[in-house]
Formats: sequence, C-alpha cells, structure tokens
Amino acid sequence: MVNQSYIFENNQAIIEIADEQDLTYWTNRLNVSAEKLKSAIRATRSMDCEMIISYLKQLKQNNC
Repeated sequence: MVNQSYIFENNQAIIEIADEQDLTYWTNRLNVSAEKLKSAIRATRSMDCEMIISYLKQLKQNNC
C-alpha cells in the first residue's frame, strides 16, 4: 500500500491525493467526498493535513 501521508521534520502531515488509494484513505478519514477534499486543498492552497482539517471544520460551522 502507498503511504497515505508524508511526514516532514516538523511532523507536518501532507495529504497526497494523486493516487486513488490515497484519495480514498483521506476521504474516509476526513469523512468528506473527493470533490470536497479537492476543493479544500484548492481553497487553502495547501496539502497540510491540519490546514485542511481546520478549513473543513470552519466550512461545517458556517453551513450549520
């Protein structure tokens, strides 16, 4: 199986969605659709897991 994230020196997890297995892993882990995850990456201009999670939480709060 392909690594679902890459860890850098500062323990920053990077969401890698180029591979279909990785995309499936992250959509399941974050409980979002593939399109929503891709949109979050585009909106934040980042693949940093923490930034994506924060953005998705903010979206959820604004939609409720």
